[in-house]
Amino acid sequence: MLKQLEAGRDSALLRLSLAQTLLTSDPEQALDHAERALAFDPAYTAALKARARALDLLGQSDAAISAYEQAIAVAAERGDKQAEREMQVWLKRLRRG
Repeated sequence: MLKQLEAGRDSALLRLSLAQTLLTSDPEQALDHAERALAFDPAYTAALKARARALDLLGQSDAAISAYEQAIAVAAERGDKQAEREMQVWLKRLRRG
């Protein structure tokens, strides 16, 4: 994936793939890639979800809550019920601490 990026083939999907790959091992880099994916498409539900999860893993609870709320709203608007439900579960867990 990094070779594609270095070759100039940057895209929302490539950035999302990198974010998802790095989520547990390097949430800071995952956050960067999720945000870069969102620069291509600000309503990319999967990238919004990856961004929220990375913020959560980084311990930035307030920012993660806000990111999940935004992502849930976008998922609902787009009719992406599966993503909406999944993020609602993560949001509930985060709020419970």
